Amino acid sequence: MMEHDRRRRKRLIPQTEGFVVINKDYGKTGRIQDIHANGIGFTFMSDGAQELGQAEIEILLSGEDFYLPEVKCKVCYDVVTEHPLSEDSFLHSACQRRCGVSFIELDREQEVRLKGLLKTPAVFGNLSEK
Repeated sequence: MMEHDRRRRKRLIPQTEGFVVINKDYGKTGRIQDIHANGIGFTFMSDGAQELGQAEIEILLSGEDFYLPEVKCKVCYDVVTEHPLSEDSFLHSACQRRCGVSFIELDREQEVRLKGLLKTPAVFGNLSEK
């Protein structure tokens, strides 16, 4: 678990379900936990190995028809949060991971769309910060 939050900006917590597709070919999808203009935090299931370094993600928000492809990012942290299965299970190495990434090289369109999303009350309610 993270001991100290060193983020410079507060993250917004979406009020609607949002997902991150990690490196399309990698085949992992995570659930968005928080987001801001420079990065995003999400959880995903993994086989236990730390697998991410730099990544390309896709951001999807249900109910808003929001889709932002090919977002390049670098991993700030990637930690195991829980091991939901027992040692007796053939999937005993499966675990949930919490990952935080910062966006790199956003093009102008991605930047504009992301900032517009962050101002959407339907997604972030009263824009309460975490």
